[in-house]
Amino acid sequence: MENPPVIIQDFNGFKVVRDDLFEGGTKRRAFNSIVKDIVEDELVYSCDYYGAAAYAISLVAKEVGKNVMLFYLSPKHDTDLFNKAISLPNVKYEIVEGAGTQIEASKRAKEYS
Repeated sequence: MENPPVIIQDFNGFKVVRDDLFEGGTKRRAFNSIVKDIVEDELVYSCDYYGAAAYAISLVAKEVGKNVMLFYLSPKHDTDLFNKAISLPNVKYEIVEGAGTQIEASKRAKEYS
């Protein structure tokens, strides 16, 4: 999918790039150029509850017909970004019990993949 144009707004002489108005933001723009070259049908990603990467990857994967498996730390946190990502029809997820760091969740993601 082609990215829409960047929106730049002027606030009292300050130019502000408004990628927050583009669902998935800047990370989605970056993933759009990467995901199309991945031949696998499923993307695996270890993520946190507060970052936008999992949601951005999931949106792009959905657009190109790929599934996503997300691995989160424990305990579960119901954040807006977490709920948006897991609500997409192409997304499955696992809360990695006992994983208190991103490195520990990444180990589980690597085992899965």
